[in-house]
Amino acid sequence: MFSETFTATFMQDFKAILAKQSDLLANLNALLSHYYFVATTQLILSLDKKAAFNPHQFTKVVYLLTTEKASQSRDSYLFGMKDISKKLKYTITHDHILYILNTNNFSTLSETQTYWDYLDFKNYFKDQGPQVEAEFVVSVMAWLRDYYCVKNKIAYTAAHANVETFSECIAYMHDMIQYSWSTDPTNRTKPDAVHSRYPKNYTDFQKAFFRKNAGSLGQLIALPQNYLLLLTGLSVGEEPLLVSDLWLELEKRGVWLDYQSKNEVVNLLTKLNYIDKKSDSGDAQYVKRIL
Repeated sequence: MFSETFTATFMQDFKAILAKQSDLLANLNALLSHYYFVATTQLILSLDKKAAFNPHQFTKVVYLLTTEKASQSRDSYLFGMKDISKKLKYTITHDHILYILNTNNFSTLSETQTYWDYLDFKNYFKDQGPQVEAEFVVSVMAWLRDYYCVKNKIAYTAAHANVETFSECIAYMHDMIQYSWSTDPTNRTKPDAVHSRYPKNYTDFQKAFFRKNAGSLGQLIALPQNYLLLLTGLSVGEEPLLVSDLWLELEKRGVWLDYQSKNEVVNLLTKLNYIDKKSDSGDAQYVKRIL
């Protein structure tokens, strides 16, 4: 589902961990926890783009180091849990939309996969042409009118008639199903308890492994030192790596850092004697092999 680069990087890191016998269990647990969290986070952010969904393009998620002080102006606040929390509550809605969309005749005929995401549908309609897309949209809207609205006691509106494209269909389904899922079916003025509990697994996992309590700023996504050193070691590999390239390697693994955090990382690696200067001017800094 995700990009070949992300998948290949995971397999590379997984094999590197297995090749090292020291601290195998701890490193493997940390690696799997990290990649699970990144994959889940990116899925949440990608689904929120609706018809613009593209799992191959990652959204920047900025981490804070657990040893740092947080502030409202830091990227770790602006592009971290604050943004994710807004979109997390809609994930169950997208899950339901995709379940509905996949009850069709053509996705089940696919030789490569039987469950399509938004991008699969868009690519199919691009290949088949606007007529096929229009017919599909009409069938979905008719189902919503004749079945979904009736079952869930939602008033059918004339806005249905203005939905013509797949993108418009997704947006309309999102609003309707979000309303249906987020409110009590017996009283639409009250929130639904099941919907409010849905994000709990994600937030519990984040709090267990990647949390920093920032007071009035709430919970931020933070990178503990053992995770930082593990990901740095995997990024470096067998040969020294330019510090400037380290940030690119971490981003391939789903971790972005702002300028202040990068300075903190360099200071930590210098303190641990993992930084080497290989030029007379001292400008070129390399990270030594760690694992």
